[in-house]
Amino acid sequence: MFVQRGGFVAGSGSGQSRASKDSSQPRNSVEPQVNAPLISVVLVVHNTAKYLPQCLESISTQGDSDFEIIAVDDASSDNSLDLLRQHAVCDTRMSIVRLETNGGAGPARNAGVERARGEYIWFVDSDDWVAADALSKITAALANRPDVLLFGWERVFPDGTVVPCPALNKLSSAPAKFVLHEWPNAVGILHTPWNKAVRRELLARTKYRFSPGWYQDVTFTYLMLAAASSISTLPETIVHYRQHAAAAMRTRSRGHLAVLAQWATVFDQIAAHNPHPEAFRRHLFDRMSWHLLQIAKKEDRLTEDAWPEFGAGVRRLWQAHVPAGYRFPPGQLGLELRMLKAGHVGIRLLRALSAIYQRARLSVGLASSRTTLSEPADAAFGGRTTRAVPKP
Repeated sequence: MFVQRGGFVAGSGSGQSRASKDSSQPRNSVEPQVNAPLISVVLVVHNTAKYLPQCLESISTQGDSDFEIIAVDDASSDNSLDLLRQHAVCDTRMSIVRLETNGGAGPARNAGVERARGEYIWFVDSDDWVAADALSKITAALANRPDVLLFGWERVFPDGTVVPCPALNKLSSAPAKFVLHEWPNAVGILHTPWNKAVRRELLARTKYRFSPGWYQDVTFTYLMLAAASSISTLPETIVHYRQHAAAAMRTRSRGHLAVLAQWATVFDQIAAHNPHPEAFRRHLFDRMSWHLLQIAKKEDRLTEDAWPEFGAGVRRLWQAHVPAGYRFPPGQLGLELRMLKAGHVGIRLLRALSAIYQRARLSVGLASSRTTLSEPADAAFGGRTTRAVPKP
């Protein structure tokens, strides 16, 4: 058994880890710790042995940056755990949490946070890898100690194609330090845990825990942004985001219905985390409608029996949260959103039209394997890019 700092930990199936003999801090403690690192890299691993060596190497070769690695093995059935153990022998900054039952990314991230000692948490997916100077750039950007730091990424496809981060201009245009109601354009930056570093104290203050199931990224992103007392950006490519068909979110499943509850939670809780929710509620609605639209247009997402339930849920969300005076954007996007708003009947028409469009692309040789959720331009939603407003 390898023990170094956090050490090797045997965990329970619920995601609640049983601490090893060197556990001295209570869960979620944010009290200062002796020789604590600036950043805790929480790496969730489940059956990613094919990609894990590249991911680990990209983190461990970061030089003298002030960080630790908490690797959480979520009951892998391949040789991922063996690879982690081998790597931990060579890198004393790394400790391993072993969960006995696969609970998904959310509970695994919770287990990692419980063991983390850093001032900041950075969640990294084990099928991705990070830029060579990622941690040094993040460390420099954290000098002004924001609650949340947002940074860039690029998508890397199996054929070697690289799609640059569509949000770099937005990240570059952000104020040096802001809160969400001053610069709500941050809502339009990809909602995922791995493109941000979050102060551990913010997680403790909000009592945030990832839920089981899919789309926890939605609630994590927007509740953290809403609750943050300060946000900064780093307009650099930090994460190489691997695109592959084996990703869970690209499988056909009723699990995609979870997106409805996650967005409902965001709208239900933002007022408890920010004193000015109306300043960014419209941006959240635009983001939600775009996100639901992408799912509705993907034939490889929901099972056939789930589409009526998805349509009804979308309709309820729209009716509950559409801003007063809402106007549909012009052109194709506005037409698609009108179909989305109509619920199951409209979504069925939207799917049929999307299928015709894809077949037409195939017939003229325009189809590509590089299908992905492209980020919407602010102008697509009527140009609702918001300038930073002065603090009250």
